[in-house]
Amino acid sequence: MKGWTDDYSVLEVITTGPDPETALPVEAAAIRVRNGIEVDAISVIIDPGVPVPASLRERSKREEEEHRNGLEPRTALSRVNDFLGQRHVLAYEGMAMEAAVLERYGALPAGPVLDVQELAWLTLPYLRDHSLPSLCSSLLGETPTCRALEDSRLLLRLISYLTAAWGEIPRRARGAILRALKEADSPLIQLLKGSPSNSLCEDLSDMIARVEPASPGAEENAVGSAAARGKTGPLDSEEVHAVLSPGGPLASSQPDHEIRPQQLTMAEAVSSAFNDSCFLAVEAGTGVGKSLAYLVPGALHARRGRGPLVVSTYTRNLQEQLFHRDLPLLSRSLGGVEFSLLKGRNNYICLRKWSEWCRSLAGEEPSMRFGEPTPYLAYAYLVSWMTNTSSGDLEEISLNLREDLSGLLRELSSSSEECLRPFCPFSFRCWVEKARCQTARSEIVVINHALLLSQLSQDDGGPCHLILPDHRLLVVDEAHHLEDVATEVFTLTFSLRDSLKMLDDISDGKGILARLERFPIGEQGLGKLSQALEKATAIGEGVRDLFLRLLDRLFAPEPSGPEAGRYRLVQEIVHGPAWEEAREKGLVIASHLLELSELLTDATGRISTLEDEDLREEGRVLAKRGESLAYRARESAAALEVFLCDPFCEEFDRHLRWVERSGYSRGGSDVPEFAVKSAPVSVGEVLRSLLFSTLEAATLTSASLRVPGAREGFSFFLQRTGLDLIEEEGGEVRLLALDSPFDYASQVRLIAVEDLPEPQTGKPGFGRYMSEISRVVEEALVASGGKALVLLTSHRQVEYLDSHLRPRLEQRGMCCLRQRRGVPNALLLERFRSDRDSVLLATEAFWEGVDVPGESLSAVIVVKLPFRHPADPVVAGRMEHQDRRGVGGWRSYYVPLAVTLFRQGIGRLLRRSSDTGVIVVLDPRFLTRSYSGSFRAVLPGGLRMETVKSDGLADALSRGPHVPRSQSP
Repeated sequence: MKGWTDDYSVLEVITTGPDPETALPVEAAAIRVRNGIEVDAISVIIDPGVPVPASLRERSKREEEEHRNGLEPRTALSRVNDFLGQRHVLAYEGMAMEAAVLERYGALPAGPVLDVQELAWLTLPYLRDHSLPSLCSSLLGETPTCRALEDSRLLLRLISYLTAAWGEIPRRARGAILRALKEADSPLIQLLKGSPSNSLCEDLSDMIARVEPASPGAEENAVGSAAARGKTGPLDSEEVHAVLSPGGPLASSQPDHEIRPQQLTMAEAVSSAFNDSCFLAVEAGTGVGKSLAYLVPGALHARRGRGPLVVSTYTRNLQEQLFHRDLPLLSRSLGGVEFSLLKGRNNYICLRKWSEWCRSLAGEEPSMRFGEPTPYLAYAYLVSWMTNTSSGDLEEISLNLREDLSGLLRELSSSSEECLRPFCPFSFRCWVEKARCQTARSEIVVINHALLLSQLSQDDGGPCHLILPDHRLLVVDEAHHLEDVATEVFTLTFSLRDSLKMLDDISDGKGILARLERFPIGEQGLGKLSQALEKATAIGEGVRDLFLRLLDRLFAPEPSGPEAGRYRLVQEIVHGPAWEEAREKGLVIASHLLELSELLTDATGRISTLEDEDLREEGRVLAKRGESLAYRARESAAALEVFLCDPFCEEFDRHLRWVERSGYSRGGSDVPEFAVKSAPVSVGEVLRSLLFSTLEAATLTSASLRVPGAREGFSFFLQRTGLDLIEEEGGEVRLLALDSPFDYASQVRLIAVEDLPEPQTGKPGFGRYMSEISRVVEEALVASGGKALVLLTSHRQVEYLDSHLRPRLEQRGMCCLRQRRGVPNALLLERFRSDRDSVLLATEAFWEGVDVPGESLSAVIVVKLPFRHPADPVVAGRMEHQDRRGVGGWRSYYVPLAVTLFRQGIGRLLRRSSDTGVIVVLDPRFLTRSYSGSFRAVLPGGLRMETVKSDGLADALSRGPHVPRSQSP
């Protein structure tokens, strides 16, 4: 291996798509490198046997005829393989892509294949995007050409840049990385200069900067500084205008900043609501620029001592946009704005766990097992990142690498159950503590809905999560998700598998009770441990009996039962004798859980007072763990008590109750997934009392808040979030609707197909229905040249279309991507963006939050209106609740939910003012049913609808993605 860097090859294979299992080669090249200089090259053009995607031909500037005259793939790749010989080969994603493609054609290189992406992970860990186009663009100012020989030379320049960047990493970290690469027998070690460390897997925590605590009285200081600037009291609208105006600081900081009247209107409304201490609901269509419309007045109000402003979002994409684009821009424009991004503690590595893992690696007995890469490579990647990051946010790590390390990162991430704050020896370098301190200094704090709401339900006995600073002003963006997230956060769960795991953590041979026995806690303490062990054993037997005998009988799976094994607790069940037996058993278990919690609290309290220095740290770890287990036992008891509430008492109707069961799927366990759950019938009251009542003012905004109905269409949203209760109590809630500034009349066509069958879910009807849908979708995709997002409502539909369409589309040179369990949505979306002619088949997760500007998304095909499954326990229960109130749950709840998601789905098409495209709706109910007007009423202003027969859809699409204004139907 020694000396290979004097003579190696760089390989590039251009393929029809990003999936190595199905991608076809269209061009390949390799260059021989000696002492860093190209000395020889080979390049071959390949006929893949299918049409080459148009986007590839446009970027490579090659005609289809050149490929038709090219070599057959096996012959071409054999020639390249002969050129490579025994030398080491460097390629981007070399093993995952190039080597995989060559192996399929019997041309696997004889020498090792090294991944340039791995080299980038090691040398530039702070980059947020390690894709090849991003690396070349950001580091070299160039972009790949899709011509193999030119791109292999570009890759060589990138390799030279990365090996030079290696020298910027601190020497001590370089030594630790090189020692780990040596231990992993990685040939990359010879590309990277330096001497390996003598110590294997050093901790290196001491290289991380210390926590800078926020100064005492930070909030009071902010008020004082506001007074010193002479800026207190209400915010004048002219100040907001000055920032957003054509000659203002935003335009100066960002020359391409667009001035939009709707943005100014929204900013004025937000500022006025904050001035007047009231609530504002704003529907702002795509392109309004709502982020800056609330950030500008929010930052100016914070500067007057009313901060911090908390901004809550639903999607990570919006969080990233705010934190990495909008807030830095605002800070530059206003001369400095302190802002932070607050995440849950499991987004950060626990340095105490990291230190323990490093010690286990050095002892050649890694304490954690996970998949590829090897522990030593994982150590190398993490050391490089940890000694560069300033935030410790794991989402900074490139998506592909984060997926490779997912098992390890879960084991190393911070956990409230094991946090020793303030007694942890690493607390003065802890990234969680840094996040807390940064937040305390911030004028604007970005958070997500789940973390925001989880703060509201904490009690003093619960685990310590990241805590928001006191705040009086709130913005909820993507607010149409607030009800769903609140439902999830406030749902009480008692799970068979999790409860047995908790009991094992307490009572098995390595559980906390066995570990506590080693401490000098006296005879009385040991007696408490004995009682706790007996209690835990009895609870375990009772829990198994409750689920596997009593509840199993009451909620037996049915072949035609609801999706995902979800079964509502309905009146027919609660009034039967079998339910009463289950209820009595469950309430006894709940009582025993409370007793177990008290025993654990007593035992952990005893060890926390021990003086022995040798036992102090271990004792603190166990005490913290015991407190957490005691809290979980109390939570479990509460969840059982609510689920088993007396059906004749007033409290029963406050919750929806259901059972979830899904077999023995996880890790080969002999315990099935089986849980009982209880959710509030309405989260509005909870949001009003726990969230809104603590604020002076709030703005809730989204592109889809309204559905046809009262209060200009806002009534449904007000009821879902509890804002209607604010009004009933005398608070002021203002409403504002702003249309998108995009010109839908000239940028978008909407085509509705009128003669397809209505959706079918039963076995005989589903096959016939999907067969017809498959035919029409294929014709539409061929006519549009791919570039399409196909929106479906179930994984079953996705699987059907994928199996029927993928072979046909690939024969036409189109890459067919599909949403699937186990593949991160973000990774799938990245592939969709990078392949301009690709097609993505997806379910509800992709109906919103997808931002793909440009030609990569030129068509959105809505196969079926997005009604939720009617057997969903929460939806069905809330519909019944509305029925009991006399307002008709189907019309007042079920249809509006679908309309809201439909609006989000069609909103994926236009993301920039230059985008054009077509929306195709294949569900005939969009035209024919009594509720169809509700869907058509929410179409963007100016968007015109065409109706066609299914056999005329391809002809309609062939006219292009948009219709000029003069030709609009």
